[in-house]
Amino acid sequence: MTESKLAELGARVAAHEDALPPPAPSEQTRRLLAERAAARLRPPRVARRAFPLWARLSLAALLSVGLFVLSEAVSWRQPLSFTVGTAGQAGLLMAWESAPPDAQLPIRFSDGTYVELEPNARARVVAVGRAGAELVIESGRAHLAVVPARLRLPGESAWRVNLGPFEVEVKGTRFDVQWDPHAGELALDLLEGKVTVSGCESGQAHTLVAGQGLRASCRERGWTVLALSELAQREAPATAVAEELSPTAAVQEHVSQAFVEEAPPAVKAAPKPPPRPRRGAAAPSTSQPGWQQLARDGHYQAAYAAALAAGFERVSARASAGELVLLGDTARLQGDVERARQAYGSARERFAGSTAAGNAAFALGRLAVESDPGEARRWFEQYLREQPRGAFAAPADDWLFELAARAGDAERMRDVASSYLRRRPAGAHAADARRILDAPP
Repeated sequence: MTESKLAELGARVAAHEDALPPPAPSEQTRRLLAERAAARLRPPRVARRAFPLWARLSLAALLSVGLFVLSEAVSWRQPLSFTVGTAGQAGLLMAWESAPPDAQLPIRFSDGTYVELEPNARARVVAVGRAGAELVIESGRAHLAVVPARLRLPGESAWRVNLGPFEVEVKGTRFDVQWDPHAGELALDLLEGKVTVSGCESGQAHTLVAGQGLRASCRERGWTVLALSELAQREAPATAVAEELSPTAAVQEHVSQAFVEEAPPAVKAAPKPPPRPRRGAAAPSTSQPGWQQLARDGHYQAAYAAALAAGFERVSARASAGELVLLGDTARLQGDVERARQAYGSARERFAGSTAAGNAAFALGRLAVESDPGEARRWFEQYLREQPRGAFAAPADDWLFELAARAGDAERMRDVASSYLRRRPAGAHAADARRILDAPP
């Protein structure tokens, strides 16, 4: 075969092979191709760099500090706890605490907040949260040193103090407060920080700064805010003024002794006769103060003993409307529930329609809270019908809300929550009432 024919044959064979389909790759070929494709898609390796020892130690220290701070934050977010008394007995929510007649009663909270009740003062802790607590001071004087919350999330309430129709909103401050439920008078002296006091009528509120004092009365419709120095001058007793205008007893004694030493012996030996009483003048009284004055001064034990000595029934029959309520309070604070109920009932019967009769209705409700909640509810409702703007209207609403919550009647609870918000849109249980109404029935 010539060379030209051989070249022609080779070309025909090549054309025929080109027209044939390509052969299917084997399994091994497929695996090899897949591995090469994956290698092309894999990111390039970066050589690891070893951290020096100091960097690793620093990182470990930072992690330890972070874990400690986190654990502290978690533990701090627990609700506050509190103790009562010098022995540090664990406090109970809603329990009334009364300072003894001759000593103060401390209430200490886990965040460092300190409340000190003066003798015969009466208060209770009604709620605790993670950023504050709520107190009710029923009567008497108290000193408060509130530690500001380190963190207060939305929806968490701050510190609140309720005193009759008044409410004090506190952040971090120190102040003295006194509430007289019989006179309906509030006194607050702000030593540090800032507080907002509201009460009496809806929307009436005053903000105080350090160095100011407040004197308020819903009955007199008067709110007075002055510097503490001005209040001290206004409230200085007359005896203090008299002492400033006259020499002190020590100076008088020194002057008298000087005159005696300079006098002749005959004068020194002659004692000065006592002054004769004027004709018709009454002899000086040496009797002890009556039960009324003892009770008003906060000496309830002595007042109760004096009323028993004079005959409780006889005293009750002669007492005025306000004295009957005071007599009932005296007996109640000494644990004599029957005589307290007798005095309150007498005020209701003899002086129907008076402010004292309304206060007696509230007191009767308070007496029945534990023994007969249904009776307590009826008395609180009666008080609100008679004195919807009275000094105890806010506590009466609070008690009605709490009694309904204890009863566990869901339908009645919604009714009570609705009426509570209508009368107390910023009251102690307003947030709870809104949650109840917002929940599905």
